[in-house]
Amino acid sequence: MTRLTAEFDAAAPGEPVVLRVAGTLDPQTAPVLHEALTKLLSSEPEIVALDVTKVTVAEGAEADLLALADRAYAWPGATVVVGGASRALSASLVGSGTLPSFPTLPDALAGAAAIRARQADAPRLRVGLSPIESAAATARRLVDKACAQWGLPALRDTARLVVTELVSNAVRHGTSAASAAVEVTLTRGVGAVYVSVRDRSRRLPKPGGPVPPTVEGGRGLLVVGIMSRAWGATPTVDGKVVWATLPT
Repeated sequence: MTRLTAEFDAAAPGEPVVLRVAGTLDPQTAPVLHEALTKLLSSEPEIVALDVTKVTVAEGAEADLLALADRAYAWPGATVVVGGASRALSASLVGSGTLPSFPTLPDALAGAAAIRARQADAPRLRVGLSPIESAAATARRLVDKACAQWGLPALRDTARLVVTELVSNAVRHGTSAASAAVEVTLTRGVGAVYVSVRDRSRRLPKPGGPVPPTVEGGRGLLVVGIMSRAWGATPTVDGKVVWATLPT
């Protein structure tokens, strides 16, 4: 039976987090890496470096790693890089256009810092909302502020639609406690704006059918999928994060 470990240590806010992976990656062990990476990304670090120096990729398992790389690439607000990959694996990652790959972990950390430095003029904007009817309107005002601040007026209408759907869904289904906050985060990346909505329920969203025109939101997560380059939902320790990547 093959074995894979994936461990990381807590880091101070703004500091890079290293996910150390060791063992053999195959279809049986891929869920171990998936779970560790999801848990790490849900804590919203700015930089994640995957140290795969001690990883052997079994024949036929490269697709599993590339799928994880694609998920990490789409995660809102995080810069994820790979260090220590074999030449063949690094070529696959570069060819897939997902995660930057570097020969060593120090190179990966330096590369991630350089990527973040290029994004220094586009910080995150975040707001905590009570799960009430007016939450979506407040989230739209955050979108207005972000698009004005980042010089992206053409993205405003699309981003308002997406954030309305995600926040309305969180208010309707995310929690029953009036004091439980819904947190909206907008992050500008290279060629994209990332929208994430965190709530306190582990119930994952499901695309629904038509709704009355008088109901705010509910136009369907299918619409979010059409408007977004990618979107998804990931359980966290205390709820979930629903995110969407909007191309600019």
